[in-house]
Amino acid sequence: MLRVVGEPWWRSGGGQLPLELFRASGILLLMAMLTFAYAMSKRVVSIKVIQERGLGRRRPVTRPKRPDELAAEAAREGAANGASESGSTEQQ
Repeated sequence: MLRVVGEPWWRSGGGQLPLELFRASGILLLMAMLTFAYAMSKRVVSIKVIQERGLGRRRPVTRPKRPDELAAEAAREGAANGASESGSTEQQ
């Protein structure tokens, strides 16, 4: 913004003040670029870090179970239920 005001003023013979505005504008612009570069260097992460932290994922990734997995799970539950039923009949 300083440059927009200062350049026409300097071209019309404004003297030293517009040049000081240019200098201030350049320094502020450089500081803004360096600040942005620093902030982005702290923000950027690798794909490995994203995967390790689970960033960008709202819920865990699941896949549908295969029929053999469903059968094995049912067998485990059946065995667990059978063991608990036999244990309860022995106590009676």
